[in-house]
Amino acid sequence: MNEPQKFCPNCGHALHADTQFCPQCGYALSGNTPATDIPVEPETTPTATRMASTTTPAATNFISWWWTSLKRPGQPVAGSTSLFGILNLVLMVIINTAMITSMDNRYLHWFSDYPAYLKRIPGLTLRFSAITALSEGLIVLVAVAIGFGVRRLLDRDQTSNNFLEYVNQFGHTATPAVVVSVLMLLISFFQDGSYGTFINASRSLLVPGFLLLNGCFIYSLVHNIKTPRFDKLYAALLGQIVLGLGITILVNLLNALRLFPFTL
Repeated sequence: MNEPQKFCPNCGHALHADTQFCPQCGYALSGNTPATDIPVEPETTPTATRMASTTTPAATNFISWWWTSLKRPGQPVAGSTSLFGILNLVLMVIINTAMITSMDNRYLHWFSDYPAYLKRIPGLTLRFSAITALSEGLIVLVAVAIGFGVRRLLDRDQTSNNFLEYVNQFGHTATPAVVVSVLMLLISFFQDGSYGTFINASRSLLVPGFLLLNGCFIYSLVHNIKTPRFDKLYAALLGQIVLGLGITILVNLLNALRLFPFTL
């Protein structure tokens, strides 16, 4: 009859019955407690623990990532791809564009008594949608670029995120702003009136989402920086000043090129 398998009491390595020293860890078996039949489980390394803790279902698809980021916008989802943050920002631009375009389309249909003008509505709506999406996309891009630059200036040890990681963090914190944009889109369906009313209502409905997005911008500047060059409050103020100048220059440029939706 075969003897039961022996194991090293120090590391759990399988041994022959007459082994004097463990070939795995060098443990001397002679004169010590006999090797046990129960293997010792290897100690869990910190690396293995970190890997297990960072592998979450929220990192596997955009829907679960989005829901997790909505519940905890200040805690980026571990292991998520940077594409999710970019996609979240694109989603917000699409929602805002749909809101403004739907209101503008209702305004254009007020001219339905003029058949010649009515034929131009699809083309005008498409052009307006493209210009709106372009304008909003450029504004978000300017905000992300300025935020990343100020964050790098603030970080003394340069250990903060690279650009794609920063975009992912910014897009993660922007999830509440996406929710507000959805609410404003629903409210826009009940807006009606003259063209002046449309302009004012469109601007007003954009304000809540952009205010919240501005809060996300400030948070992304200072979040998780361990060794700042100067006080984080001054970093937030600097970011606001540069962002205001950047957006002003961008809007003036778009106005000059007639690529800003409210100047059509």
